[in-house]
Amino acid sequence: MSEAVEKAQAAYDAADREYMSAAWSNANSGDGSGAQEARRESLLESLRDARDRCKSQLEEAKHQAAADGDQA
Repeated sequence: MSEAVEKAQAAYDAADREYMSAAWSNANSGDGSGAQEARRESLLESLRDARDRCKSQLEEAKHQAAADGDQA
């Protein structure tokens, strides 16, 4: 596995853990005010977007590594 793929995988894994942890906390927290719920949803959306960006970067790194391997 290339260094770029390893870094991208580590970034994705960390982003996924952070998102899953926040989602678990959100699911297990009590009902809050409308403002609290909005903040929780905003945080989850932000973390989900970050995870999705990391996933895209991981896929691009894998694609690039495969293309580099084809040229070797």
